[in-house]
Amino acid sequence: MKISNLTKKHQLHSNFSIASWVDGKWTVNQKKHNLTNNLRSSIKKYDFINFFYRYEIWIYLGLFILGSFLRLFELGHRAIHHDESLHGYFSYRLYNGEPYSHNPLMHGMFLFHLLAGSFFMFGDNDFTLRLPIALIGSLLILLPYFFRNIIGGYSSFVISLLITFSPSLVYFSRFARNDILIIFTTVLLVLCVWSYIRLGNNKWLYFSAILVGIGFTIKENQYIVVTILAIFFFMLCWNEIRDWIFGRKSLSNFSREGEIFLLLSLLTLPLSAPIISIFQEPLGITLAASSGNVNLPTGSPDGVGFYIAIFLSLGFLFLSLFLGWIWKKFLYFKIFLFCFIPFVVIFSNFGTQPQGISTGIWQSLGYWLAQHEVSRGSQPWYYYIFLSSIYEFIPLFFSVCFIIYSLFKSTIKSTIIFLTGIVIFFLIFLLLLLQFNEFPSFLVKMLEIIGYVFLLALPFTTKMSKFLKFIFFWFIASFIFYTLAGEKMPWLQVHLTIPAIFLTGILISKIFSPLITHKLSILKKIYIIIFPIFIFSLFWVLILNDIDDGLSLFFYLWIFLIVLGFYILGFFYIVRRIYWIITIKYVLSGIMILLLPFYFRGTILSSFIHGDIPKEPIIYTQTAPHIHQLVEEIDQISIKSNLGYNLPIEIDTRDGFSWPWHWYLRKYKSVNYQDHTDGNVTIQNDRKIIIINTRNRVDFLDNLPNNFDYGREIVHRWWFPEEIYRNKDILDLGGLFLSRDTLNKLFDYYIHRKIDKDLGTINSFVFFSKDIVGED
Repeated sequence: MKISNLTKKHQLHSNFSIASWVDGKWTVNQKKHNLTNNLRSSIKKYDFINFFYRYEIWIYLGLFILGSFLRLFELGHRAIHHDESLHGYFSYRLYNGEPYSHNPLMHGMFLFHLLAGSFFMFGDNDFTLRLPIALIGSLLILLPYFFRNIIGGYSSFVISLLITFSPSLVYFSRFARNDILIIFTTVLLVLCVWSYIRLGNNKWLYFSAILVGIGFTIKENQYIVVTILAIFFFMLCWNEIRDWIFGRKSLSNFSREGEIFLLLSLLTLPLSAPIISIFQEPLGITLAASSGNVNLPTGSPDGVGFYIAIFLSLGFLFLSLFLGWIWKKFLYFKIFLFCFIPFVVIFSNFGTQPQGISTGIWQSLGYWLAQHEVSRGSQPWYYYIFLSSIYEFIPLFFSVCFIIYSLFKSTIKSTIIFLTGIVIFFLIFLLLLLQFNEFPSFLVKMLEIIGYVFLLALPFTTKMSKFLKFIFFWFIASFIFYTLAGEKMPWLQVHLTIPAIFLTGILISKIFSPLITHKLSILKKIYIIIFPIFIFSLFWVLILNDIDDGLSLFFYLWIFLIVLGFYILGFFYIVRRIYWIITIKYVLSGIMILLLPFYFRGTILSSFIHGDIPKEPIIYTQTAPHIHQLVEEIDQISIKSNLGYNLPIEIDTRDGFSWPWHWYLRKYKSVNYQDHTDGNVTIQNDRKIIIINTRNRVDFLDNLPNNFDYGREIVHRWWFPEEIYRNKDILDLGGLFLSRDTLNKLFDYYIHRKIDKDLGTINSFVFFSKDIVGED
């Protein structure tokens, strides 16, 4: 009995053992050994997944707290930018009950109501001016959490992580502008649209309608957002649209993708009438007045154009309602109201400025169409590539990797389309480089359009989910639309950063997930991962550092060859039995680890160390900190002189110098703003502080009032020296990487922010009455 039990136990043990004694030898059962390894890997993977999902909420909360700290720390320390002062001053007036109507120069009305609300709740100062944007920028970190059911938990986490530390997103979350608001509503709109496609619940149509309407009250690039979405869904459902045109299908039977196309198109239709103004010159009418027309507000219609504008707007409105009725009957009317009630309420200042409705409908788009040819900023076509390479190099690099990855995962058709687009643009660059003046310019434009079409068609030929195709399309379309836009500004970078971060998060998830459970030992994994770091270190030592001729050069070269040789031997010894795709994933992981410290450092430099010192091109132009310090000095003088807010001050307005003073001196009751350019300006005798544009100083000194000092010079506004990167052709850009001197300059800038040009400046002179500062 005992022997029988022991035999059974031995057999049972043998069934689960990976090795046993066979004919006097200890033999490993390879199948059981592999099964055991796989089981251990699965347990390891399960432990990691279990840990992540168990503490997922806390991980996101940690990112939110960290991101909020980056966005709120010393928020009021930086000097108020020219644009911020405009937004802050008119919001302050709105907060005080003074009238303010929509002006398309400063975009939609939503920002002004938001800032006025901040002043109402927390008081008006530099911190509360930026507070709502910082809070929205912090909430943006949490939005990827709600995409988990679409792209998975790991991808969503990586996206949130990159949003937390993104240099451009952090910087403009600390800036009282509209762009973080519109990117927040854009991500929300994408979430609502795809939630409807996934679940089919009509509540997502209502949410989408609200976001479309609010987006138009924030900023005019909502037109670009909606256009990108509409084009994508048009391409997905164009068969249905074709069948509807030929009467083979009704709108009510459209797929969910088709319904989203209808939703976006029909809601935007009443606001799209100003697009006809691009034909106003051949028609000989004024539908959107140019900025050079001093008698009309820019973007407004005039004469016959006024009546055409009314007719088109009403016609487009009727068409929207008519097609909406065919599609969803009364349900569309409710959706329409969800979109346009916020639009009407916000643009009319809650009914107090009804003319804002008409300017919101026509001038919002008309103004920026008229401004397209002005090309404010005058930036080159590669401007956003330049900015991305300095700040958003991780999303840029991995988005390009995603494109390559998608081509490998797809058919030859995708590769042909991609290469055709690249060849077309190469041909355009060649024509421009060789300056074929006899080549018709319209043919170059045609080639550009064809190239853009090929690139936009690329995502639809890939083998991936519809959502991944959309993110891919969003990234390409954003680069094309914002590159084509006449006005290129650094704050628009955020609209390219977000889709690039989504692509990066998705790709990194695909890279890292298989590596967690890969059977390679930890030391070997580290050995492969440090490959990019190793190569970069050698590049740094040998290419970017001066090596003397003679023995030292010989010594360095031999050390380089020996170290490189041994490392490469070890590298190939380890990877010889690894599938090449896995090797690439390890190398990409190393690149990510190498770049992350530089990415975070870019955030610290741009938002804190150089916050109001334009050594960063993302800062563009900035009010100098000297103005901030002068404001504190003026406040102290107002207290010591017992004049308080009655302190008499004179401001020279030449070159837009009244800003940011309108914001800083908003509570002072005796501030006089006038242009001193002609030198014959009368200054009231009671002035105690006079601030003059440096270019008017000589004439002003001839008429310097008695009892004033001779003034001191301060920097009013300064800017990044843009001649460093402007006016470069394709050979100039390529040559940057072929010369050791230029490579050293590039890395000096990346690492130390060294530039060989002086910052551009425009200065002021401030004069104090001796009555308030005493005799020298």
